[in-house]
Amino acid sequence: MFESEIKEKIFQKLEYDTYMLKEYLLIYFKLFFNFSDDLEIRKKFNEFIKNYYLYSLLEYQILFRIGNVDYNEKLEEICLDMLEELEKIYFKQFNYNEYVLSSYEDAISMNDINRAVIREREVDCLTKEVKEEFIKKLTLK
Repeated sequence: MFESEIKEKIFQKLEYDTYMLKEYLLIYFKLFFNFSDDLEIRKKFNEFIKNYYLYSLLEYQILFRIGNVDYNEKLEEICLDMLEELEKIYFKQFNYNEYVLSSYEDAISMNDINRAVIREREVDCLTKEVKEEFIKKLTLK
C-alpha cells in the first residue's frame, strides 16, 4: 500500500543508522584514548547507543508491518497517521541523539569529561509497548 514511502523511510533510517555507528565509534575511541581511566563515561555512552538501536529496531518492525498491510480504505488512514507519528518520534529522537553526540564531542575537545551529558529523555520514545499499540491498530476486527 505504501511501498515507495516505506522504502524511502527505510533507506533514510539505514543512512542515519550508519551515521550513528560511525559517530559512536569515533567518539568511543576518543573517549578511550583521552579518558582511559573513566570506564563509567564509556558505559553510559554504550548504553545511549544501545538504546538508540533498540528504538531503531522497533521502528523498522513497524515500518515493515505497515509495508505488508493489504489495501483497505480504513487501514490507509491509520497507516498515514502512524507514519506521521513515527516521523514525529524520529525527529525527537534525532534531536536527542545530536544533543548527546555534541555534548560528548565538546567534552573531548575541551578535555573536560563533565561536559559529556546524557540527560534523561524528556520526549516520548518508541518502546515495545508503543510498537504493540501501533501493530494492534493495523488489525481490523
